Amino acid sequence: MDTLGDNQKLIAHYTNAGFDFLGMQDLKDTSSLPDHYKTAPVCLFELEVS
Repeated sequence: MDTLGDNQKLIAHYTNAGFDFLGMQDLKDTSSLPDHYKTAPVCLFELEVS
């Protein structure tokens, strides 16, 4: 899952819900994505499912 920007409250919300925060990354090719993906790094999260 990804969210945009360094939103600490949103990061805390998802980590409190059990997601692992994997860090932030800039997307390399945003030409086919909506504009809001072009201005901020994405926060990546992971949740193990069984």
